[in-house]
Amino acid sequence: MPTPEPVVYEADCVICGKHFHAERRFKQHEGRSTCSLECMGKLSHLRRKGIVAAVLEQEQQCPECAQVFMSRRRTPKMRFPEFCSQACIGKRRGRKMRNDSWQREQQQVCVVCGTGFMATRRRKTDNFRVVCSIECQGKRREARLKRACRRCGVIFWQERSVVERTRRGECYCSPECYAADRLEHKHDNGLVKGRKIDKGYILAYAPSHPKAKSGYVYEHRLVMEQMLGRYLVEHENVHHIDGSRGNNLPENLELWVSPQPYGQRAHDLYKQDVERLGRENLILKQRIADLEAELQESGLMQKE
Repeated sequence: MPTPEPVVYEADCVICGKHFHAERRFKQHEGRSTCSLECMGKLSHLRRKGIVAAVLEQEQQCPECAQVFMSRRRTPKMRFPEFCSQACIGKRRGRKMRNDSWQREQQQVCVVCGTGFMATRRRKTDNFRVVCSIECQGKRREARLKRACRRCGVIFWQERSVVERTRRGECYCSPECYAADRLEHKHDNGLVKGRKIDKGYILAYAPSHPKAKSGYVYEHRLVMEQMLGRYLVEHENVHHIDGSRGNNLPENLELWVSPQPYGQRAHDLYKQDVERLGRENLILKQRIADLEAELQESGLMQKE
């Protein structure tokens, strides 16, 4: 590697004020500020006494992007940084730097007090803040939302933090409504005291049942056993005619002694469609009759 040529420069001594010529072999080395070793010793003594402060920052122009920036060093023995950022250092060295052009700041309006502020984020995947201060953040967490009780339908206020923490759709206005909703579903035999849903099927609380698991049994099996007056055996199962797992009405259940295929019978589906079309037809006929009566009363239509 060839030896670089020394750089010759002129300066004034900071101790005696003498104009001197000096040279430095490497460009990154800091230039001398004294003309001799004697002046250098005096300068070091004055710095130790605190009479002369060392220069720790100065304005400098980046050789890559030509931007003027404040170059800082930690100690007097360190050199001043030559480039304004690591990106400029990478460009000068010929390395491809990562894309660092994502948005870090954005003007936002606080959702609590409505004050405009500059929201920041640390990572590209983070969301911008929606509150301007810690006080507004606490107010937002304490803000309450309107919710309807699942059992009695009463509109009540609930804290936002509770709503966000409770991901289930159920909500109750009081512990009494919660307990009553769990205990109000009872069958004639008095075995069932609560209900829960598992993959669309309704499980009823029946701890005395021989097939109970953790105190719960499928409700459609309990309804079929009440219709038969006995417990179901192992090869017997219950089929939902309309395909709805939550519809456990006696007229919607069938007793099967073979494994159930997937789906429903074709005539069961057609039967539902026929019933639905029949109801819609009756509604349309009643609507047409009402419209004809209104037209006859207004005189726009003559009676036959």
